[in-house]
Amino acid sequence: LTISFAELDYQLYVAKNNPEEIVEFHDHSITDALNKTITDPASRKYFQGLFYPTETIQLRTELKREIQDRLVHQRWPEWFMAPDELRYQEKKQQLLRQYELFINPPKQWWKPAALHRAFITSKARIKRMPTALYYKALLSEYTPESQLLGAKEILRFYSDYPHKEALKIWYDLYIKFDDSPESLQSRWRIAMHLAGQGRFALAGDLAKEALGMIAEHISVPAPIRQSRWGKAFASPPASVITDFDLKKLRTRLLCLIELISEQNRTDTNASRKRLAEFVMLNRYQRAYQEKLDSLLSGMKEDDRLRDNILLAKIMLIPDPLLRAEQLGELARKFAGTDAGTNAEFELAVLKVNFWKEQRKADSEEKKVAELLTQAREKLAEFIVKHPESIFAEQAQEKLANLPLN
Repeated sequence: LTISFAELDYQLYVAKNNPEEIVEFHDHSITDALNKTITDPASRKYFQGLFYPTETIQLRTELKREIQDRLVHQRWPEWFMAPDELRYQEKKQQLLRQYELFINPPKQWWKPAALHRAFITSKARIKRMPTALYYKALLSEYTPESQLLGAKEILRFYSDYPHKEALKIWYDLYIKFDDSPESLQSRWRIAMHLAGQGRFALAGDLAKEALGMIAEHISVPAPIRQSRWGKAFASPPASVITDFDLKKLRTRLLCLIELISEQNRTDTNASRKRLAEFVMLNRYQRAYQEKLDSLLSGMKEDDRLRDNILLAKIMLIPDPLLRAEQLGELARKFAGTDAGTNAEFELAVLKVNFWKEQRKADSEEKKVAELLTQAREKLAEFIVKHPESIFAEQAQEKLANLPLN
């Protein structure tokens, strides 16, 4: 009976609340809501009274800047006419409460203490706890992409930056359920924070431990248990972490290990401090480029981290043709370094994107064929030149997915 109640709680509070499947956290345009706000007579009067710009384009720019500032604190400005699909804050709090009901179920007045203890320590509840903690930690990190909102008026959330506010939840997952696939996600985030503190050896050891566990989980797929009543009543998988998730995490771990290696630092305090700061820069923040420039200004030409910072700056260039040109230059100038190899891979990816865009636009057949050939050649060249690269597997997968002609 206890197991049945625990599984019922899991289905009610956790299983149906995967943050990645919640509509409020999918991409949404704010353009219509912003247009409505700007053209509303009462809003215009409000803006005029507070000396906002009167010219529409300038006003729009100023309002978007204020929206970006407010969303840092997870709220909309009071003047913004946000429709229901943009009111993600309420949904976020609702989901967090649902997870908490499973993680720390309240004691009912009619339930004896012994029965409550048996309920919260049942094998069924403990088995599902990693998923509940994982969803709670993941959702806690969901943050709007400030740069994208300002540039394209799209509300998009990211969860691939280890925010300090969610670190305690990740630690709970890591310490209490260290054998679970979900705990692998916590290992990467904790390793990032350790590296951000300059504790590179500990960060590297934790990342390597996670890599070993990933290899075990990918090579031994979990058995699919099906109810005798058919698929509709089949037990849900023991973990919500898929092979796709594990492969993506493996790339992040490999990138971290390579970044914090001695090829990017010396033993001086200044060098270690620069690398620690670079590791924890948030590329989604508006101040990201300024912080890159600040790091770069304090470096000598032969600094081991310089190529990585230059690459990070190049990846911010919005014009893909200019970005491709500078990627090629960096790859030639820093051939053999981690950033130089990464630049070659990013250039090959750009070639694939050029082909996809022209094919989608129904461009001239000859032009599309030429771009496809260039993409295939770049990927094949990368695989031959860098078979041991952390990006070699991705290059092989992309090449395999391209048509022959």
